Amino acid sequence: MNVLIIEDDPMVEFIHRSYLEKMALFQIIYSAATVQDATALLSTKVVDLILLDIHLKDGNGLEILTKLRMDKTAHEVILITAANEAQSVKEGLHLGVIDYLIKPFTFERFKQSIELFKAKQQRLESTKINQETIDFLIKKAALSEELEKGRFCCKVLNLLSNKVE
Repeated sequence: MNVLIIEDDPMVEFIHRSYLEKMALFQIIYSAATVQDATALLSTKVVDLILLDIHLKDGNGLEILTKLRMDKTAHEVILITAANEAQSVKEGLHLGVIDYLIKPFTFERFKQSIELFKAKQQRLESTKINQETIDFLIKKAALSEELEKGRFCCKVLNLLSNKVE
């Protein structure tokens, strides 16, 4: 699996990259600091997950996300941003992000977000999906909010360990 970090702050990009390398789950970690660079990378590279900032120097990450959804791409997205306005959160959730992390955050919270991505990928690999899996996929946004508060970690780990029938 490959990941693209879209982040214009080099120090923040370095932190994201370090966390991803520590987890050792991705084959290639791409980076883009601008909307233009991100668009070019997405048109030529295979990317499974995008870590997306909203406030970029040359544009808005939500506009990138909107275009991805309009183009019906299969990229999964985790928003990682300082934008904590309710409208940004609503728009991100409406556009189907896996998770929404508000900077700053801990490695543990970052790891939980990546684990949500992995769980979704694993659960969607099956040819048939049971109701528990559908419930997990639909309710992931609510679980993400609880995870941010530090709750239900054990419940999520139990859900992750259940196999699709």
